[in-house]
Amino acid sequence: MLASGAVLAISRDVVLAERMGAVLVHNPQRATRLPFSLSVHDAAEAYAAMRSDAALVFVSPVFPTSSHPGTSPLGEGGALVVALMTRKPAIALGGVDAASGARLMEFGWAGWAGIDAWL
Repeated sequence: MLASGAVLAISRDVVLAERMGAVLVHNPQRATRLPFSLSVHDAAEAYAAMRSDAALVFVSPVFPTSSHPGTSPLGEGGALVVALMTRKPAIALGGVDAASGARLMEFGWAGWAGIDAWL
């Protein structure tokens, strides 16, 4: 944990994550002793995540998003089905803002994230 109370997660680079004292590696490129998270975009990835030791998953895109234009969103129901398939705590991602994030939390999501929500 950082002095601010935030936790550090590093994407893919396990060596860097270990050196920096990260608490999580997102989509690690190799096996790690650190907890890790996975990106999940469809049923096949959900099934793979379910069989893994992932600590949590990021399910996306729930809604249309400016960061991935042209990508078909899962929609609220589709994203929830994919999340439940993983049997892991799931973070909703992709086009989520404060209002939709609050609504999603009512359905059992572990959390939500969104770039535009913070801008």
